[in-house]
Amino acid sequence: MKKFIIILSTILLGGQLTAQKVTPDQLDQIKRMSRRNNHIEKTYTGTVEKLLYSFQTLGGPLSGLVFRKSDGKLTYIRFSDWYGKSFKPFLQEGKKAEIRVTGDPLLLDVLIYRDDYLRELEFSMKEEIFGMGILKAVKNETGSISLETMDKRLIQNRFFDRLVNVYNADVKSKSELNESEILICLQNGDSLLMAKGSDYSLDEIPQKLSYVKEVRDEDNPAYFRNPHVFNLYRGKASQVLISQNGSFLINTLLMNTEVVSIDEFIPENNGIVESAWVRNLEGERLLVKFDFKRGQEIKSLFELGTRTVHLMAQRDSWKILGIEEGETVNEISRGTWRHSSEDYNKNISTIEGKITTLFQTKIQGIERYTGAIIDDSIYMNIPDYTGISIGRNIKVGDQIEIEGYKKVNSDNEYHMKEYDIYYPKTIVLGKKTYSVKDLFRNGL
Repeated sequence: MKKFIIILSTILLGGQLTAQKVTPDQLDQIKRMSRRNNHIEKTYTGTVEKLLYSFQTLGGPLSGLVFRKSDGKLTYIRFSDWYGKSFKPFLQEGKKAEIRVTGDPLLLDVLIYRDDYLRELEFSMKEEIFGMGILKAVKNETGSISLETMDKRLIQNRFFDRLVNVYNADVKSKSELNESEILICLQNGDSLLMAKGSDYSLDEIPQKLSYVKEVRDEDNPAYFRNPHVFNLYRGKASQVLISQNGSFLINTLLMNTEVVSIDEFIPENNGIVESAWVRNLEGERLLVKFDFKRGQEIKSLFELGTRTVHLMAQRDSWKILGIEEGETVNEISRGTWRHSSEDYNKNISTIEGKITTLFQTKIQGIERYTGAIIDDSIYMNIPDYTGISIGRNIKVGDQIEIEGYKKVNSDNEYHMKEYDIYYPKTIVLGKKTYSVKDLFRNGL
């Protein structure tokens, strides 16, 4: 695990890795870049030779540069994408600058290992590169900036997942950009880069595409050479990888557009519907999930038969992001749908009864209880840590007493089982009392 974290950190801050065996020299270089306790700072004067953009040939975020020092040698300098917009005004190709960098004492002057990315970079520069480091500050004739003086409000925006859905964009043209990529130009001004070997071949790309893209406005801290070009991830496997590892890996995702009808709605343990089995025109059954606060709306939309839906892949299902109704698309929330404190009455109620059903799951090898039905009419949420600690002390048939908050049902929700739903503050089983983190103090 530690080795994986080191490699991942190096991809983000210290270089590009390809699917090749890690050699001793490469691992040594990775460790030196990641081990910060012995890093030193140096200041170089010279010329910005080339600005470097991450992950794609067009439109990627600015994340580094090749700098020619005063001794004539080239050095490879990296920085995080979210510093791009702040650094860019002071980094102009062919212009003089003074930069302050940090790095391993040896690697600042000597490269132990050159991966494919660095070899290709040297080939494009037609010169050898000596050393690598991380940019901390830059000064040119127009002014200066450093990590310490950057606008912290702009940098903090990297923590916010700012995405927007685009539906049924018309394809203007499609062509092979190079031996590994296809370029799709859309009528709305966006262009999508898709790797060859994706679900679609060049001839199979439909005339309308729906996709999720990153918002690239003045609040985005990254600088893009072309803000309207997006690296496209296509296919369920790619999208599942993204959902597991986070959206920092993506620019955009292509949605799957299907015409489907509802086979059956599926209630959760608490009786609220937030998923369904649907059937597409080919007869294939798909498990879809949606915002439970839109359940009645979705039920009404499908009462008239088939609908065109725009889907995002999950690990074992699809998430509905949009449902077409005539010429419009009803957009469904993209986020993780969960109950919040706003859904519950703030007054505490006391409930007593007999446990008639228990719900259990296994997460990372640990079994825990997630909920219980009391007297066949009340559903009790069991939060994560309580579900583990309550362990063997709870079973069907036990008498139970809870103090907690009752959920306020919404007319927008679709309930197939009319349970009263409670979030407990305390749970009493026999002579043992369990305290649960307070819903309104800590959130769910």
